[in-house]
Amino acid sequence: MLYSYKTAMPQHLPDTYTKMNSQELLELGFIEVPDKPIVGPGMFVEWTGSEWIQRPANLTELSFKWQEIRDIRKTMLEQADIEVMKFVEINQQVPTELATYKQQLRDITLQEDPWHIVWPTYK
Repeated sequence: MLYSYKTAMPQHLPDTYTKMNSQELLELGFIEVPDKPIVGPGMFVEWTGSEWIQRPANLTELSFKWQEIRDIRKTMLEQADIEVMKFVEINQQVPTELATYKQQLRDITLQEDPWHIVWPTYK
């Protein structure tokens, strides 16, 4: 169980308060709070000062998530470029599957939900 002290972010009680009963804690300004709910991808939990609320990602959080996806994609494209260079160095044509994989990576941001990305695979 968590406790909020005068609407502050809920936390576990400090050791000095664990032997007190509920009434004593209430008189000191502590309220008992249920554990923070677990939410799914793209959802966030905030403490309002009196309760936990669940909400969808705001624009800033959504932007950060898309940036994370682009960063991962960049690394994957760099690795794919190394594979392309292996074929180029030996004068072989780049396999269609590899070219398709790279295009699918470039198109990754066309997906609607950054918390449920379907990543392409190669090999």
